Amino acid sequence: MGQSGQESIYFEAARIEAGQAVPQASHGAVFFYLQFLRFTLAFLGNKYFVGVGLQVFLLMAASLMLYFVLRRLAGRICAIVVLAFCMCAPYVVERSLKLSPEMLYFLLFVLAAAVIMLFAHKGPAGGLFSGIIAAILVYLDVSGLMLLLLAAGAVFSYENKDESPGRKAAWILCFLGGTAAGFAAYAFADSCLSGKSFQGVVRAGYRCYAPGAFRLPGTGGETGAL
Repeated sequence: MGQSGQESIYFEAARIEAGQAVPQASHGAVFFYLQFLRFTLAFLGNKYFVGVGLQVFLLMAASLMLYFVLRRLAGRICAIVVLAFCMCAPYVVERSLKLSPEMLYFLLFVLAAAVIMLFAHKGPAGGLFSGIIAAILVYLDVSGLMLLLLAAGAVFSYENKDESPGRKAAWILCFLGGTAAGFAAYAFADSCLSGKSFQGVVRAGYRCYAPGAFRLPGTGGETGAL
């Protein structure tokens, strides 16, 4: 923990000070994390160490839950390997000691994956509910789209081999419909709470993830020129 540092824009934005509110952020995961961090600091102490402890707790909770999800989806050996990576990999350990939305999003992502695994055999209604849950993660960050691949893996897994192809296709269609409807509903709720138009919220999300101009960094001519 000695290398975690004491400088963090997230801590400065979420710390409890008179007259200071959590700033608005177009990225859903960042805004949600700042609210969660501020809530934690209000109850456990307005100190940087509290935020670091929160990060470590989130990583451990997410890793343990991911173990059970993967054990059901891919077997015990795969689950143990991933758990060992989450606990011991230098990159993961380093990221867990720095305040960022990554660990909170990791936990939410695994929770959504657990819901998908639980409702993968519950018919079209289960697919619709799973899609609505997955839409939360897609709205918070575009990497939530990876849940669509996990949903397909859960439906077409060996454990679900007795289901008819038509029933599996219906589940996938309901899942995609639930994801699209949930995303639109969350964007509308965000526009109502923030006082912005629905189109403005959607455009802000697009600007956040739209790719920019493609450039290859290199030096030529004057020293340091791009």
